This record gives sequence, structure tokens and C-alpha cells, in this order.
Amino acid sequence: MGCEEVLWLLAERETAFRAEADRLEAEAERIAGLLAACRKELERLVVAREVIGELPQHRPSAPREAGAALPCSLLVLVHRCSLTNW
Repeated sequence: MGCEEVLWLLAERETAFRAEADRLEAEAERIAGLLAACRKELERLVVAREVIGELPQHRPSAPREAGAALPCSLLVLVHRCSLTNW
């Protein structure tokens, strides 16, 4: 194998590895976006859990009838959740 062939093989491998590095960088950017979305949803869930944890413990003696008004504290939670685009 001559010097020219070795240089050609090295250039071919360099091109392949550049393409792979570009592909992996694009994949890393995609994963970073997914991670950011996951962290945002996690924060929403933490807020929802904290809000629900602050609600007074209300245990009705009978099931609520269809169409009956929601407790005020639950309406506040629904409003807060709608602000976070759930």
C-alpha cells in the first residue's frame, strides 16, 4: 500500500467521523430539547403537588352530584393549572 492510498483511506475515515460527529451533535441538541421539556413538565407537577398538598382535607359525607359546584380551593387549582397550559 502506497502513501497515496493511505492518505486516501485516512481522508475517507476523516469524512466518515466528521459526519458521525455532526449526527451526534444534532442528536445531543434534540436530547437537550427533550430534557428541557421534561424539566418544565416536572416543575409543573411539583407545583400541582404543592398546591394540592395545601388544600384543606375535605371528605364529603356523600358523593357530589353531577353539576354540583366545585370547592373554591379546587377552582383555584384548576385556574392555576390552566395558566400553565395543561
